[in-house]
This record gives sequence, structure tokens and C-alpha cells, in this order.
Amino acid sequence: LRTQTILFSHSSSNLMLQSLPNNLPPSTEEDQRSLATTTPSGKDLRILIAGGGIAGPSLAIQLHRAGFKSTVVERAPTMKSIGQNVDIRDQARTIIKEMGLWDLVQSQATQEEGTHIVDEHDKIVASQAVDRKNGNSTTSDMEIPRGELARLFYDVSKNHTEYILGDYITAIEESAKCVKVQFKNAPPREFDLLVCADGVGSKTRKLAFNAESNVYRPLDFWSAYFSIPFQTYDGTWSRWFNSYKGRFLWLRPDLTQKRMRVCLSVSHPTHPSMRSQATFAKLTTDERKKICHDVFADVGWKQIDRILDGMDATDDFYMSEAAQIKMPKWSTENGRIVLLGDAAHCTTQLSGGGTTLALIGSYNLAGSLMQHITDPRSVDELRMALSSYEQEHRKVVDQADTLPQSLICPQSKWGVALMRTTLKVLDRTGVLG
Repeated sequence: LRTQTILFSHSSSNLMLQSLPNNLPPSTEEDQRSLATTTPSGKDLRILIAGGGIAGPSLAIQLHRAGFKSTVVERAPTMKSIGQNVDIRDQARTIIKEMGLWDLVQSQATQEEGTHIVDEHDKIVASQAVDRKNGNSTTSDMEIPRGELARLFYDVSKNHTEYILGDYITAIEESAKCVKVQFKNAPPREFDLLVCADGVGSKTRKLAFNAESNVYRPLDFWSAYFSIPFQTYDGTWSRWFNSYKGRFLWLRPDLTQKRMRVCLSVSHPTHPSMRSQATFAKLTTDERKKICHDVFADVGWKQIDRILDGMDATDDFYMSEAAQIKMPKWSTENGRIVLLGDAAHCTTQLSGGGTTLALIGSYNLAGSLMQHITDPRSVDELRMALSSYEQEHRKVVDQADTLPQSLICPQSKWGVALMRTTLKVLDRTGVLG
């Protein structure tokens, strides 16, 4: 049952917000106009968000709802629609609905109907269909490519948020009065609050905090993500294949984009180029694709030649090592810098909860600012708001699951056989749903 829970269940109790704060105004323009007289004077707070992925733009939307203006700086020159599937679960679903974006997000969902565990010949070993009531299954009813969700949040927020694209922060000078920020290209500026939302490898976190060596914890678990052309025979279910030496491959249909989303993962690889981040960081995209050929060519799956050929032709490939982020505190002593999303609390990409946590965190942070800020220059109020945000959101993060690599990536052929046998029994007895 433990194997089944890890592989197939995202119980709503694992990512449960204790109580959603009721301090953000509704999404409709009519409701926001009726609340105009109660918008705090703290709306003049100068807020800079580093990172244009999911956490940053979703925070910009929530800040706008709360009456604040913000600026987002993103290193990429354009918002690219690349990345693996992400899912929206638990209280994040309520948040998306309150933002008025549920139908828009659903329109970009992949429409994947479930997950098949398959063997070398593509024969189905076990299956789990989408849980359409609660979304608590391997495939959520709200699956969307990460890049599409990020672009959607960007499109919604760009009319009320200043975006600085193709730039990044190079230096930070923080005091009790303000945060002075230097950019690579844009002129220096002052802000009242800097939000670091630039992911697990946050460069802004490294500039603002002095504990990087203790908080970034690589897991020796590597994944490559890309898409290949969709074929009619692919159908509407994803296929999950395990091989020995800690390898698993996931082929997922995206019926909206008419592509197949591919994830190639390996735990504790022996390839020399994957022994250190420093070595890997110097490799070109073609060299990283060559690693995938070296590592996965002999897995024995019927689909592997098609996958690797498609990988060579695609332009949306990227590869990274999973890591955990464990920060003892999410804000600085001066109270002018705070962390959000994976930059604050990455439980690893294995948990599947990063997007949900980012959306809940954005909601909590905006709500705390609205509740506590009346004077945009008061550092005491800002510290109080950031303390409230961290106190509430840590309750959610501390309940987030991580997945043991040994269970999803067996190292031996015996381990793969045992995993398949266990899942087959669970499927036949109806445990998988």
C-alpha cells in the first residue's frame, strides 16, 4: 500500500491549507470597485518580484487583487511555453477559481485521462484513471504544461504589472529603509520589498542570503523534459515505464497542443558528466542530449527509439538535477526581502506539489501584505506581514510529501519486477481506483 500511495496518490490532506485567509477581494471588476474604499493606503508599496515562472506572475495577480502594484524581472527575453506537466491540486484549485481563471486554465489542460504502467512491449501492467472529483490521482484532472501556465499568468497580469524581460538582478543593498537593486541592463532602482521567486536555483536568494551551501541539497536524481509529435495510436492515457539502473520514462499526451510530453529520469546515474553540477553546467544542449542517448538507449522499451529520435529534433529540451531547498527563515532580518515558491521550500520535483505550493504561497503572501500594510514605508508592518505569511504557509509546506527514489526508480531488475507485480495486484483488487 505504501508503494501505491507514493506512486498514485496525492491525498488532499498532504497539502492542506489550515484556513484560506479571507482578506483578498473577489476577482470580478464590479466587486473590486465596491471594495475600492477599503483598499489600504499601503498599496503604494514598491514591490519587485524576481522570477517570471509560475510563483512570480501568480503573485503579481494576487497583489493586484489586493490593491498593490508590482514589477517582475525575468532573465528570459520572452515567455517560453516549455516544460513538464504540472498539476493544480487541493486548495490551489479554490485559489484558481477565486482568481477567475478556472475555465481559462482548463482550456489549456492536456486532457490526459489516466496513467498506464507498461512493460517492455507496451503491455499494460496497471492503470489508474483520472480522479475527476478531487484530482487526487497520478494524472490530475487539471494537468497543464508548466510553460503554458506561466504564459497564461503573464498574459493575465501584464496589463497591470511592469515586466522587465531579458534582465536580472546583479547586486542587492538592503537596509531598514529600502532595497537598492542593480540590474544587468536596466538602471538601478529602489524598492520597499523584494520577492525572490526565481526557482530552486535562485540567483537572487544567493545574493540576499548567506546560507546557500547549507540550503541547496542536490539529490542525484536527473530528469530531461521535452516534447515529440503526437501519433493517433498514442491515445489519451500516459505510459510510465521502469527499467533497472534507476531509470523511468514517462510519455504523456497533450491533446490541446497535439504533442507528447516526455520525461526521462534516472536516479544515482554513473555517467561521468552527471557526477557534478559544475561539469554538467558547462555542457551544450546537444551534449546533454548525447547523455540521454548514453543513459537510456538500452532500457528495452518499445518506444525508446521514437523518443530519442524525437528528442534530437525538438527545440524545447531541458535537463536538470532535482534538489531540495531547506531555508530556516524565508525573510531577511531587515524585513525587506522574502522568498516564495521553490526558492523558499522546494520539496523536490518528485513530490508533484511545487505548483500547488507556489499558488497557495502567493495567495498567503498577498493576503498578509493586505492585512498588515497601511504605511508603505513602515518596516515594522512589513516584518509583521512577512512573519504572518511564513507562519501560515509553513504549515502547508511541512505537510508536503516527497517521493523516495528507491520506490519509483528501482536499481535492479528484481526491484522492477517486484514493483510491477505489486502494482498489478493493487490494480486487480481495485485499490488504485
